[in-house]
Amino acid sequence: MAISQFAFGKINDYKLRGKKLPFPGGWDANDELSNDPEKITLKERGLPIGYWKGSALSIILDMLATLLSAGNSTYKVGQKDFETGISQVYLCIYQEVFKDKKLQEKLLNEIIDYTHDVEPMQAGDKIYFPGERSALTREENLKNGMPVSDSVWEKIMALYES
Repeated sequence: MAISQFAFGKINDYKLRGKKLPFPGGWDANDELSNDPEKITLKERGLPIGYWKGSALSIILDMLATLLSAGNSTYKVGQKDFETGISQVYLCIYQEVFKDKKLQEKLLNEIIDYTHDVEPMQAGDKIYFPGERSALTREENLKNGMPVSDSVWEKIMALYES
């Protein structure tokens, strides 16, 4: 999960489509907040989620991943030409140790239902839990095929043909 307001992949997606971000997502060359993906990608200074609280969360998660993996911090990864050797931590949960599987499902559905029941800011909108829209997009792409930018596809085909 990106700890920035927008993942840089999403910023590049907006850039490829020639659209502005719906909210400021980073700083431009003049150190002004911007929703222009073209300007944000020049300096690659994304806005952290939650402003200073998000920045603190990002630092804490970087520290945890670095310590638990004995790997490279964001600082060290940023000194490289390419982002390699990043620190990652995986948490695996063995569901079989839990006796009541229906209780797990009930507890999760309570959280999802609570999230869905929040009154949207705009009438007719729907509240989604994190990742829900991505899951819906994945489902649609599996059914109808994945949309690809014409310019990106042309570059792929040029690489294939060379």
